[in-house]
Amino acid sequence: MLFPSVETMKKTNPLGCTITTTSSGSMTQPTFFQFSEHFVKFLHSDQGYGKKPVIFFLDSHASRWSIAALR
Repeated sequence: MLFPSVETMKKTNPLGCTITTTSSGSMTQPTFFQFSEHFVKFLHSDQGYGKKPVIFFLDSHASRWSIAALR
């Protein structure tokens, strides 16, 4: 979907998605942490720590160098 502005996207959000933006338009450590929390929150009940494993592929961008997000 295309939106004329971030504000319009946040207001209309028809799919109930989590929307996060940064001033640079790039992923940052705090936004990666938010993404990680969202990812874990929506895992199936039989997946995750102590259950079925989940493979989470990451590249080496500095925004993913967050120990808190990977715990």
